[in-house]
Amino acid sequence: MKNKPLVSILIPTYNRADYLGQSLDSALAQTYPNIEIIVHDDASTDATPTLLARYHDPRLRIIRTNKNHGMIGGWNYIVGKSCGEYIKFLA
Repeated sequence: MKNKPLVSILIPTYNRADYLGQSLDSALAQTYPNIEIIVHDDASTDATPTLLARYHDPRLRIIRTNKNHGMIGGWNYIVGKSCGEYIKFLA
């Protein structure tokens, strides 16, 4: 979008299905028009994959890894996948 920098909303998650829906709903409700929302499911073993399968939005990208990176490793991983000029973590 012209003159509107891309903002990356990054949601790292591991076994947080109970809270993830609220976080995603909040990110998707933003009115700023030029956002990408990236969820990194860091090898969750709970209902996280099932919850994520319910979301379909062109601004949303879901990345699931089979090996857990740990908190800092997961943060670094998701930053590397973002394209935004600005980054906001939503955790």
